Amino acid sequence: MRICIITDIYPSRGNLQGIFIHELCRQLVDLNCQVHVVTSTRNSRSSLKIIEGVHIHNLNSFRSFLPFFVQKVINTVKKYQIDVLHAHFTLPGGLIGVITRKITSKPLVVTVHGYDITCIRNLGYGLICNPFLRKIVKKTLKSVDKVIAVSKSVKKRIIQLGIRDNKIKIIYNGVDLKRFCQSRELLERSNILKHKNNWTHKKILLNVGSLVPVKGQKYSIEAMRDVIKEFPDSMLLICGAGPLRKPLHELVKRFDLQNYVKFMGEIHTEDMPLYYAIADVFLLSSLIEGHPISLLEAMAYSKPIIASEVGGIPEIITTGKTGLLVEKQRPKKLAQAICMVLRDKELAERIGRNAGELIKNFSLEIQAKQVLSIYRDIKAT
Repeated sequence: MRICIITDIYPSRGNLQGIFIHELCRQLVDLNCQVHVVTSTRNSRSSLKIIEGVHIHNLNSFRSFLPFFVQKVINTVKKYQIDVLHAHFTLPGGLIGVITRKITSKPLVVTVHGYDITCIRNLGYGLICNPFLRKIVKKTLKSVDKVIAVSKSVKKRIIQLGIRDNKIKIIYNGVDLKRFCQSRELLERSNILKHKNNWTHKKILLNVGSLVPVKGQKYSIEAMRDVIKEFPDSMLLICGAGPLRKPLHELVKRFDLQNYVKFMGEIHTEDMPLYYAIADVFLLSSLIEGHPISLLEAMAYSKPIIASEVGGIPEIITTGKTGLLVEKQRPKKLAQAICMVLRDKELAERIGRNAGELIKNFSLEIQAKQVLSIYRDIKAT
């Protein structure tokens, strides 16, 4: 099976955005697919390279040159005799896929991750907040052969746009369980990390995500004001980069939490397991989520999880069983949940252990096999 992946985000040197797409592509290669990715990455020096068996065709510019991107996809389809097109995100990838589909008659799958069919007006978040883009998203999704939703929550929002239920297939995101596993080397490196930063006797709370309003890091920071009253040895590590870095730094300073909140920046994929390994609790205080990869990664390390009860998160986390869910934008309740887990070791171990068992249902291999099944179905029709 020869696949052409269409996406405007893909990891490159110094940029980890879209790493989950590469992980899926890599797994499809392991399933004997020939995978070609047509993308635009700012830091790439070559137009074609092969990474872990994935053929990456890069354009050095994208948004201002949509016709050139379409032509690149068409050329790739013809040159490599592509069987199926697969776009990630409705815009711009899905739109490019629809144009290519009309010209080449190749079947098209679009994966909707959430942002492309979400609207939170007070934060200016989501493509469909714009009425014009909403029409394009709706028309694009109606023009594809199959839509993949990463959660039931995302599927519900797609249906609200008028897309037929039978056109949508839910396939949850997956993680590479082989990469996220405990090992002697990992434990040694994580101990070095703790010693190096004087975190050996700290209770580590971990938050992973881009520093943008919808990820809600400010609520985790606010919660720390109450957490340190009972657990003064606690430390919140925020891993991620984004436009809110300065405002969040200022918030930490205003609350006098400089000794309790540390910004680690964007952590390389190879080093991220170290931070999961040292965490005592994983926090996700988002305002909306599709099916967050960071949550799955924390589960892979059997970490007790505290997360907002939003989007696709309740489809993974059950309060008291595989984690604790709290109402979004409620730092007081978030703090109460954190203290409960830090106080009750038996609870922490139980929900962490259950999460570690549940993650076996969200492996990258399972995800890739389900996606491949869709490819085969639409190719046969």
